[in-house]
Amino acid sequence: MNSTSYYNEIIDLLIPLMPDETARRSLVMLALGPNSPVLRQLNFAGPVEPFILHLLQVLEGYGEIQPGKKALWAVSSGIRGMSRSMISL
Repeated sequence: MNSTSYYNEIIDLLIPLMPDETARRSLVMLALGPNSPVLRQLNFAGPVEPFILHLLQVLEGYGEIQPGKKALWAVSSGIRGMSRSMISL
């Protein structure tokens, strides 16, 4: 899978989970923690697709939030957990 299709898949997955600023902030805070420095690098307002692209760039550039745990992986894992919870409802 090339990086463009990977990003498109992530965007398609995130769009319904991040319709507004509150949902975006909540999801990222749950995944990274309320005091994560990554939060200060994000503007949660605006259209969803540009927000998600910026989020992915920031997470990739940030690297690890803990030794051995990349920021992008933490958010991906949090989203996966939310998706499973939504399916079981």
